[in-house]
Amino acid sequence: HDNYSYGVFGKAHNEGLNKTIESITVFNNDIYNIGHPDSKPSDLIVDPGYGVATSNKNSNIVAGVQRYTVTSNNFKNCKRKAIDAHHSYYLDVSGNKIDSCGYGVWVTIVATSSPPKATIIRGNYIKNIQHSLQTGRVCGIDVAFAAQHPAQETAFTGLVNISDNILEDIGM
Repeated sequence: HDNYSYGVFGKAHNEGLNKTIESITVFNNDIYNIGHPDSKPSDLIVDPGYGVATSNKNSNIVAGVQRYTVTSNNFKNCKRKAIDAHHSYYLDVSGNKIDSCGYGVWVTIVATSSPPKATIIRGNYIKNIQHSLQTGRVCGIDVAFAAQHPAQETAFTGLVNISDNILEDIGM
């Protein structure tokens, strides 16, 4: 709690070397008050302020998290995102309570450099998400495909299963 950048951070690469994290499991934690203490929902850019996150990766580096599991945690007042996932082959976000964060769950898929096999977001309770951040949209759950050029737009063939979540008071 009361950290400026992250509650938990998994960095998949370092100094240009190819690195892969086999497994990250974040289970049964209370993660709260992450980010700049003076930031407000009306701010256009709030960064950092992540409850849990894995790093971005460069397109020329093969890196990522093989299995990324975030389950049975309580997130409150994470200024940017409660759960942020980049480049995870098997992602399971389940049974979490997320309250008053910038975004609830944010997943970025880059199909050519680290195609996910399965992304499962289920049984989470997400409420009071009212911050549009720099994207201009308010999201309880956002799964974004990030094509790096037009030829990649149809490259994703993995599974994304979003089910049994409760979203309450999402919007400005």
